[in-house]
Amino acid sequence: MSLLRLRYHYQQIRRNIPLTNQIPVSWLTALERRELKEALWAVARIQQNIELLFQTDLFA
Repeated sequence: MSLLRLRYHYQQIRRNIPLTNQIPVSWLTALERRELKEALWAVARIQQNIELLFQTDLFA
């Protein structure tokens, strides 16, 4: 993700656009979109496991 942000910042600097960390999904390649989707899926699974393990729904 850091490399994506650096590459996006480089493009923003070249175009004299204020820097932001919000990278449009349309700017990503198909491979990067797939990798992002897989990473977010993995995070969701981990969050579900933590919720089950610690029963965090009892605190909400």
